Amino acid sequence: MKNESIFERDIANLTEYYFTFRSLVALHRNFNYGNAPRLSEGFTEKLCGTLFGFDKAENVNREYDLYDPVNHLKIEVKATSDEYGSTTINPHSKFDYLYWINFQLNLNCLWIKVITYKSLHKNLIYSKDDKRINITLSKIELLVEPKYYYFCQKTSNIVEMSVHEQIEYIKQHK
Repeated sequence: MKNESIFERDIANLTEYYFTFRSLVALHRNFNYGNAPRLSEGFTEKLCGTLFGFDKAENVNREYDLYDPVNHLKIEVKATSDEYGSTTINPHSKFDYLYWINFQLNLNCLWIKVITYKSLHKNLIYSKDDKRINITLSKIELLVEPKYYYFCQKTSNIVEMSVHEQIEYIKQHK
């Protein structure tokens, strides 16, 4: 039996889940059940935590999803499959960074953008009674350039790409 690390096993499991979800999306569309089912929060949080070395948050109030043990930062994760990033958020949550994962299902790739708490909250309009509000993440200033990844089914791996590699990858897969 191959001796694989927990990281390698997690990446293989995440890759298998992704391709199973992608098949479900195709089935969903084939039966006219809508555009796509929602991605599991457990999957997207595990994906982000694995790629960046974050731990699952142990906070009782669920104000954030992951914890960066090296820099002692609170991380919120949002995942979408469109370039606009329409989602909902608890405007009263306290975290340091929001990691926006955007899946390009037709290309088997994703990008991750990092948004500061300050950038996010200066764009929110809400009252103290609002529990969740709608937001569009594409309208918010980014902290750093996005990171690009693709899912490789053959090797059960998730590979980081440079911006140049991502552009070439998209050209080849359109």
